[in-house]
Amino acid sequence: MFISGIYKITNLVTGDGYIGSAVNLNSRKRTHFANMNLGKHPNKHLQCSYNKYGKENFSFEILAKCPKEYNLKLEQFFIDTLKPTFNKRKEVNSNLGMILTEEHKEKISKANKNHPNKIGRKLSDEHKEAIRKAHTGKSLSKETKQKISEKFKGENHPKAKLTQEKADEIRTLFGTMKMKEIASKYNVSVSIIELIKMNKLWVA
Repeated sequence: MFISGIYKITNLVTGDGYIGSAVNLNSRKRTHFANMNLGKHPNKHLQCSYNKYGKENFSFEILAKCPKEYNLKLEQFFIDTLKPTFNKRKEVNSNLGMILTEEHKEKISKANKNHPNKIGRKLSDEHKEAIRKAHTGKSLSKETKQKISEKFKGENHPKAKLTQEKADEIRTLFGTMKMKEIASKYNVSVSIIELIKMNKLWVA
């Protein structure tokens, strides 16, 4: 059975991470690590980090399970909240912030030229308006973001392993222990420790 949702790949040494979504999380995990093992992962920053620190220092965790139609919105929420350093896209539906190689640009250009719907002319005002309407409302409202935030906050999280008391203990360890060590001590992921440090979970 396929598991759909949001995942995070984390460098357990540096705390750097990559957040993504997938309809089949198990398959996506295999693909990521197969590419990194071959040295061919499309995310060059993630690949370089993997080459330097090795597979044993990388984790793959499921941040949330959800129906596939909610994947992109939840992915955007976690990217906005955790600000993973390996993610070069600021928005999950765009290439904003990404640097494309000339080879990649050429492939995109050829794909567009050969696309069956390519008509070789500019979009009409009616077509532009139709596209605008189709995308209207796709951004998360403040109310929706708040609801998602509350759902994943502190002991409300469906998989919460920590209490408010434990979270307060963890805050006293910042600066004296590495996040990886704290995570191991309390049997949680590095991402949870990051969220506590950022006051996103178990707010002080």
